[in-house]
Amino acid sequence: MKIRFFTIAALLVSLATTALAKDEFDNLFATYLYQDRQQSAAKISRDNIADLKALGKLGILANCSDRVVNLEEKYAAQILQGVTHHPVAGLYHLDKYDPTGSMGFCFGRAMTAHLESLYRGICQTSIMKMWALGDLRTGDHKWRYHVTTIVKGPGKTWWAIDPIMYRVLTVEEWYKEMKAFDYDGMMKIYITAAKKFGPSTDKYHNSELLDPIFNQYFRDLLKYYRENGAVSGSRLYARMLPGKH
Repeated sequence: MKIRFFTIAALLVSLATTALAKDEFDNLFATYLYQDRQQSAAKISRDNIADLKALGKLGILANCSDRVVNLEEKYAAQILQGVTHHPVAGLYHLDKYDPTGSMGFCFGRAMTAHLESLYRGICQTSIMKMWALGDLRTGDHKWRYHVTTIVKGPGKTWWAIDPIMYRVLTVEEWYKEMKAFDYDGMMKIYITAAKKFGPSTDKYHNSELLDPIFNQYFRDLLKYYRENGAVSGSRLYARMLPGKH
């Protein structure tokens, strides 16, 4: 049976470009290698902190009167649990899709957090992604980037929905945790639209999602959402409206 993706694709609407957020078509690897990595570690660190502060001041870019704009921590934690225990994207299922451990699928979990947030009624422009590029290491394991979906919280707060951290973090806390993997002090963070799929690719495309290299991870992920919706089985924001968004 041929799987159709138009229902889910309709949810993944565009995010207006801001001065802070990188355009979805930007190649973050190229930006990092040929621009930001040419700076000193101190300059990169200052730029990272400045971006985090600018994120806190970022206004919402769409009319979201019928959806949640500022998510309370307890509800962000529910989204994190939904991703952590997801029957496709959960960490306990990683070996099925990544038996050699070469893929990691942080970008798959970030996409799952994006979809969970949309299905649970979060305003589309209250959801973004944060990327960390650099020489990242832990023990003998090395990787070039990590990504998390971030969701707007109260005031200047943005929550990082990242299952490898095991609890909801503010983006500032997430950045500090990632610095522990920053081997040479040159890690750079980037903030993009939530629909950006990979550092060097733009939004989700069927041609990429269905690439055999992913061992049907995204086919199974989208099939799950088409058949079941959010992991919780309910739209958590219903209790928060009206007047609490």
